Amino acid sequence: MSKNYQRKHLRAPYWQHILFVDEGHVHKGKGLNISQGGLLLHEIGHLPKGGEVQFLIYLPEFPLFKNYNLEKVQSFNPDNFIGQTIRFSAKHITRGEKISETEGVFMSKIAFEINQISKVDSMKLSRYVDNLSSNLIHLQ
Repeated sequence: MSKNYQRKHLRAPYWQHILFVDEGHVHKGKGLNISQGGLLLHEIGHLPKGGEVQFLIYLPEFPLFKNYNLEKVQSFNPDNFIGQTIRFSAKHITRGEKISETEGVFMSKIAFEINQISKVDSMKLSRYVDNLSSNLIHLQ
């Protein structure tokens, strides 16, 4: 029996800081990538104890570079675009192994699966992933 390892959702790089709430305390981490299905973090400093974790993240706004000429792309300044903030609940994903709180702090990458997100925030996330992925393909 072979397993299907194809991803369910398109991913995009996400190098912003994130905030999450676990057991009534706010923690900070840094993203690596994000998709409609979840996000991958590093530099997290705190391993959530389990259950759902509330996230608050900032999505930078990027235009579609395929609509720009080379000069305009080279002079692109992300500070000229206002991003959006979204909220969602997600659950820490493990590969079956039990991880202690101490071990979790030293993990280099931690994955979360999005459980609950509003339709509006889901659309914002989808637009971010689609635009950034399109831009990466266009710039290659």
